[in-house]
Amino acid sequence: MSGLPKPVLDARDVLTLVAQFRSRRAGYLPQWNPSANSAGAAIEQIFAHLIEAILKRLNQAPDKNRLAFYSFLGLDAAPAREARAPVVFQLSPQGGDTNAPPGTQVAAPPPPGEPRLPLHVPS
Repeated sequence: MSGLPKPVLDARDVLTLVAQFRSRRAGYLPQWNPSANSAGAAIEQIFAHLIEAILKRLNQAPDKNRLAFYSFLGLDAAPAREARAPVVFQLSPQGGDTNAPPGTQVAAPPPPGEPRLPLHVPS
C-alpha cells in the first residue's frame, strides 16, 4: 500500500471551512451574526484553523491507522482471490474446438524491463 498515492480524506482549507461554517451558522445559531472585526469573527477563524490542523493530521495518518479508520467507516478491503480472464486462441481453420489442459501456462509479451508473468489454467 505504500507504493500507491494516499487518498486525501478531506482537502478543505481555512477559507473553505470558514465559508461552510458561515453558511451553516443560520441553521444552528440564527441570532449570532458577528461583524467582521469582532470577537465572534475571531472565534470563526480559530475554529477553522483548529479544524484544518485536525484534517492535515488525518490526511497524514499512517497506513495502519488509515486502514482502521476505513474499517470504522465500513470500508473493509476485499479479500484476495485469484484473477480470472477469458483467453481466446485463434486456431488453424481445420482445427476443432478444444479446451486447454490444466496447468497450461499463458503469457503476453511483458513491457520492456518487466519480468514475464505467466497465468496458469486452473485444474
